[in-house]
Amino acid sequence: MNFYGKNFNQDKLFVEIRNSLELAYWVASDNDHFVESFPEMIDKNILRNIYSNSSKLEGFLNKTTKKINNLEGQHKKCATLLAKYTEFCIEEFSIKLKSFEPDEEKFSRIINADLRFRSKFNKYFLKTDVELYRSRSYSQLSYALLAMLDFTAYSANELDSILAENKRKDVIEYLRSAEKTLSIGNRLMKSNNVSTRDFSIAYSGKTGKSIEDYYDLQVEFNMILKEFFFIQRDLYEQLKDDLLDLSEIKLYDYETQKYYGKMNIVGYKIGKLILEEINIDIPNFEIFSPLTIKDQLDFIKVK
Repeated sequence: MNFYGKNFNQDKLFVEIRNSLELAYWVASDNDHFVESFPEMIDKNILRNIYSNSSKLEGFLNKTTKKINNLEGQHKKCATLLAKYTEFCIEEFSIKLKSFEPDEEKFSRIINADLRFRSKFNKYFLKTDVELYRSRSYSQLSYALLAMLDFTAYSANELDSILAENKRKDVIEYLRSAEKTLSIGNRLMKSNNVSTRDFSIAYSGKTGKSIEDYYDLQVEFNMILKEFFFIQRDLYEQLKDDLLDLSEIKLYDYETQKYYGKMNIVGYKIGKLILEEINIDIPNFEIFSPLTIKDQLDFIKVK
């Protein structure tokens, strides 16, 4: 962050709060992903663990947000912004809110909130930080997702076929832009140590983890995100002139869900590594995405 380096104690507390909030986000995202995408896998034990996650998450989040009062200046403003966004997302992801609300309305509300958040949050990153470019690529993904909603709506009416085609092209361009933006961040990541600053601040030497372990997780996350962008772009390129049959569309959907799951897993690992380095007590959350990720050949055999 561009305010690091002036007060180490403030920096360290911010790193703790930020990674606690992001870990909480990934737990809630994983809960939501599992419930929405794999309801057939939910039994009594899993349902109990989902509710247990939610209960532990509430306590962990409350404990984290109280610590923001000990921050000052830019540290506090940035943490407050992130906390409000995280609380909003966790509320949206909450299993308690599963209702008859159309998925498109919930989806659109989350996407627009994400765009508003990043328009304010990005100013706290250094220009050479891979996370700035990752965040910008997320915004471009959000625009692509909004265009996907419009494409789906227009595709339902043959009279709107021209509008649907325009939105299909918009999706492709936004995703192509997201790929390019993330690639810039990846190149910068190789040329400086800005992307590992959180670990350097958190480092205690007591966990046996190294800066390379943290760096590798960052690289892995970026690779997953890059592949996710590609899969989505390739799908919409293939949708031209109805080039895909139903089984191929289902395979694209499977790949999409797989990458969402992988992002939850690695995002959680990144936050957990940092918090363990600071010696923060983390509740025993269960991440469900590993239960859902299978080899592509296994998917084809099942189908």
